[in-house]
Amino acid sequence: MDRKSKKNKKKSLNKMLKLLRGGKSLLICPEGTWNLTPSKPMLPLNWGIIELAKQTGVPIVPLVLEYYSECCYAKFGDPIYVDNQTNKQAGINQLEEVMATLKWDIWEMFPIQRRHNNLKNEFDEMVQKRISAYPKFDFEYEMSVVRGRENTPEYVFKKRHVNMTM
Repeated sequence: MDRKSKKNKKKSLNKMLKLLRGGKSLLICPEGTWNLTPSKPMLPLNWGIIELAKQTGVPIVPLVLEYYSECCYAKFGDPIYVDNQTNKQAGINQLEEVMATLKWDIWEMFPIQRRHNNLKNEFDEMVQKRISAYPKFDFEYEMSVVRGRENTPEYVFKKRHVNMTM
């Protein structure tokens, strides 16, 4: 799906509605892409998942994944039911809160570490390892479809740096 095309997004939404109404299940990544930023535990979620739940009555079952060393940890939350009265922003806020809490629950299993160059290097190595596993991965495109990316330190400081060097 071309995540920058409104027409393509609408077509995908209609296909997902058909599948859900037909009794199928979907795995949706509401962040829209991998979170490859060390400064945010989660990226802003896209509202499409709330729209799907509103139109079908199918609950959202939150799932978060966290990679640590060579392991992937997963944690499910309780189903979230959305009705026609649910405001999209309120629904997304609720889902983000639940997912952030699930992520925190996973983090509590790990040893306490201080953020320093070794952790930064470890994070950078993890990102490169993930990217290298997907030869068609386009980092610039993925970062361009992140909602609210203008508020990330990476974006602000890169933009500022570019402006300062002109």
